[in-house]
Amino acid sequence: MSIKISPGLRKLYAEKVLELANIGAGATLFSQFLTEKGFSWLSTFVGFGIIIVGYVVSYLLYPKRLKL
Repeated sequence: MSIKISPGLRKLYAEKVLELANIGAGATLFSQFLTEKGFSWLSTFVGFGIIIVGYVVSYLLYPKRLKL
């Protein structure tokens, strides 16, 4: 089953996924400095993982040819 989405809507979804990835990674990385716990490499890698997955999903969603 395939869902047809217009290129403009795909572009919007791609941009919003990218924004969510940036917010999620930023919250994960910068929250380490607001807590009393020490620096955590696990949280750092999770933050980078969030942003990498977000960028890949955004790239896959972005329409190949967008005619305006």
